[in-house]
Amino acid sequence: MLDAATQKKYFGILMKGNTLKLDASDAIELVEKYDDLVWEDQLGNSTRSDNFKAMLSKISGKIIMHFFTLYHNGEKKIMYWCPCSIDDIVTLAGGTNFNEESGVYDSIEWISREDQISFLGKDIKKSCLEDKASNSQTKYFFEKYANSDHPIADNIFYTIYIKKFKEEQSINCARNTTLSPRPEKKEEAK
Repeated sequence: MLDAATQKKYFGILMKGNTLKLDASDAIELVEKYDDLVWEDQLGNSTRSDNFKAMLSKISGKIIMHFFTLYHNGEKKIMYWCPCSIDDIVTLAGGTNFNEESGVYDSIEWISREDQISFLGKDIKKSCLEDKASNSQTKYFFEKYANSDHPIADNIFYTIYIKKFKEEQSINCARNTTLSPRPEKKEEAK
């Protein structure tokens, strides 16, 4: 629980357009206190909605928050947030209780496509680095999407999801074409 002076300081950081790193529970508290922080997030949820609070309540570590402008969406301004831990991102994607012996998550909650959370590529990559990928699934994810010859792009939104086929599992990401539409192809001159 944040004291009033810290809340005021954090509010000032956000209002100046800077990125704030704080505990997820403190973010909920901060949004509840200041009406100027009531915005839509990248999923279209109000920062005071039950869905927003439920997602942040699943996060055990810290998150980053800042205002973000969606230039391909009529320059709409949102309150962007992202967990700092890849484990928290996987939890939001539906994976919990990683089993070291079997190398898979024992519990996977199905998240419908429209409810899957999206984050910027640079923040996904930082979350992998910060935790140093804590298990075989997150290590594979890091090698595939962040530490490869063609990593995910920094300023593109990606949806994170867990794919299960028979007994195999993998954490994947795909470009969110609603938040980050693909550029239109130019017709070649004939």
